[in-house]
Amino acid sequence: MSTALTADARPIRILFVFAWLVVGGEETEVRLLAQALDPTRYRIEVVACFRKDGMPEQTHAQLEAIGVPVDRTPYALGFDETVAYLASKLPAYDVVVSCQNVADIYPALERMHLRPPLIEHGGLVSEALAGPKHFTTRYVGVCASIRDAAASRMPGREHDAIEIPSMVNTRAFDPVRRAPIRATLGIAEDVPLIGWLGRLDPKKRVEDFIEAAALVHANHPRARFVVIGGPDAFIPEYAVALRNRAHALGLDTALTLLGDRDDVPDLLAALDIFVWLSRGEGMPHVIAEAGAARLPVIATRDNGSEQQIVDGVSGLFVPHEDPPAVATAITKLIEEPALRTCLGTALRAKVDSEYAVAAVVPRWEALFAEVLSNRPPLPRPTGLFRSFLQGGFESSTHRRAHDRKRVDVIAASHHDTLAAHDYSELAKLGILTVRDGLRWHLIEREPGIYDWSSLDRQLDAAKAIGTEVIWDLLHYGWPDDIDIWTPTFVTRFAAFAAAAARHIGPAPAGETRFYAPVNEISFFAWGGGDAAYLNPFARGRGYELKVQLARVDRSDGGDPRGRPHRKVRPRRPGHQRHHRPGPPERRPRRRRPPPRAIPGLGHDRGKSVAADRRPTGVARYRRCQFLPQQPVDPRRPTADVRSPPQPPAPRDPNRRLRPIRPTDLHRGNRHRRQRPPGLAPDDPARGEDRPIARRTRRGRVPLPDPRPPRLGRRSLLPQRPPRLLADRKQPYPTCRTRRRHSDSATFSKSRECLN
Repeated sequence: MSTALTADARPIRILFVFAWLVVGGEETEVRLLAQALDPTRYRIEVVACFRKDGMPEQTHAQLEAIGVPVDRTPYALGFDETVAYLASKLPAYDVVVSCQNVADIYPALERMHLRPPLIEHGGLVSEALAGPKHFTTRYVGVCASIRDAAASRMPGREHDAIEIPSMVNTRAFDPVRRAPIRATLGIAEDVPLIGWLGRLDPKKRVEDFIEAAALVHANHPRARFVVIGGPDAFIPEYAVALRNRAHALGLDTALTLLGDRDDVPDLLAALDIFVWLSRGEGMPHVIAEAGAARLPVIATRDNGSEQQIVDGVSGLFVPHEDPPAVATAITKLIEEPALRTCLGTALRAKVDSEYAVAAVVPRWEALFAEVLSNRPPLPRPTGLFRSFLQGGFESSTHRRAHDRKRVDVIAASHHDTLAAHDYSELAKLGILTVRDGLRWHLIEREPGIYDWSSLDRQLDAAKAIGTEVIWDLLHYGWPDDIDIWTPTFVTRFAAFAAAAARHIGPAPAGETRFYAPVNEISFFAWGGGDAAYLNPFARGRGYELKVQLARVDRSDGGDPRGRPHRKVRPRRPGHQRHHRPGPPERRPRRRRPPPRAIPGLGHDRGKSVAADRRPTGVARYRRCQFLPQQPVDPRRPTADVRSPPQPPAPRDPNRRLRPIRPTDLHRGNRHRRQRPPGLAPDDPARGEDRPIARRTRRGRVPLPDPRPPRLGRRSLLPQRPPRLLADRKQPYPTCRTRRRHSDSATFSKSRECLN
């Protein structure tokens, strides 16, 4: 293939997800792959989902030493938290490779809409047979039996299960290291040294090797034996049992357990014979490593070992769980040095042709290119903006509640001086539309006098990179000499917006300049007008502040070709604007204006407050107007009272197909519980609705209220009698319309015929 870069010329990001990181074949595979791949074309990272006390840190250190980041965050998380963490992490990568049948990967993918290609890597037949495969783009088995097992779980996609064997870096095995290592171990050159390598796991049958060592040592007292590898963190007692067994067989001086070592190539170079006796293994990576060291191998027939060794040609096979047969094979090789050389040379030739880095890495590169070429393309720009995905830079300039000091997030993040770098980094990801902010308090230090030096660096960077910017004009902050509660605030902002539009200039031909006049009107009104959370630090004036901000938000920025950056849901096709003729029960109710509207302000707020919108998602803060524990002023208008958070909506497979609309969080009266006919308005003092009429053949008859009258002036006011169906001349069927409020802020209607 000609290149492995993505469409925007950045390296392919590959994430290897491990259940845990220990010392094993898959961990070695990732390390060798990261060393062999071109770092300008590929970037490999690793995340491990679980760690148990006693697991070695050797692989972590080896990966980080060669520049591979190892994410340990899930070590401190539970299963559900790890799933959520992976769901947030995976979208940043072009390819995800799951090793060891990670249980967390599929739940994380279920939460995602756009999923990166998933490659599962299996080293055991049991791993290939476990778990679902519907998100798996390719399954890589290290041997034919694992590949076939995975193919059996992928009906109709059997060809997506492929075989790529584990690789070996043959250049790391230097025969020159033999003498120094044997000297370190205290082994003379003419003493036979027989070894075993791997994690101390019962399925690897290390006890058979120890039993065979005792039999060989009885006939060849000078022979020495080593076990290379540490205990399994899940079965630490197995290592203790092996030590006790070696002691019981009298091998204290003849057999040494070396534990985990990071100099495996040198240790293998010091051996004369290698033994591997596992049952239920995949393709033993250690057999290929022994072949790279030109060692004769004695092994049991077990899946991949039959592909690696030809009996009598490149190794010797022995029966499972038969220490005497193993001892016989070891004795034969001790006594026939020429046979040892012949078997080791043949296995080295096999390794060079099929398992060396030069033979395996091109297969991985071809796999990455194939899965990326088959990945569905990202959504293209719709023509409204330059890129479908958009970025944003926090540009708040508010004052803090506790010390009244002004916050300047653009300066704090150094975006004001690094705007070109920031825009270019987003452009590498294909993001050419961003939201950025103006800092009004720096631009208009004196009324009517504008200094644009704080904005020019961002403007120049946007033009140089080709970034389309949606300019945020008011992000919680304004000049200190303005009183936000006065009409002067509106006129000053209009003049500032017009000057900003002239300075920024018109959009290129065929495009539209977008502005965000006021950021987050509802949160701003609550935080600054009710909770005193930010400036202007008021309480009980949230509705008034919202109206004032809505007046400002109606400004078009002074740019005849500019648009406020907000969307209003269009009317449905065929929607009737006027009332339909028909019985009163079926006529839609006319929407009432908000009660207790502020004189002069209540009916000119603009569509940003009263518009009917349908967002696909909202931003939510730790402190916001939707939290029920926040103090609520009972004098606030009913239209501005927030509803408590609702439980999550049922998963809708089509919910992400809706267009994304920048929108305000507040939905006004539509959050209020709808009252069916026949019930009196909510009575906060009594905490419930009460029936006011009963249904009869001739209509509804008023019911007396059995409860004592409520004290207060309102209870003395005359009550309006309910309308009775008996007064009507035309007998229409009585229907009750109920509205249910769903979690997605939409309404469904169901009618229940009463007659």
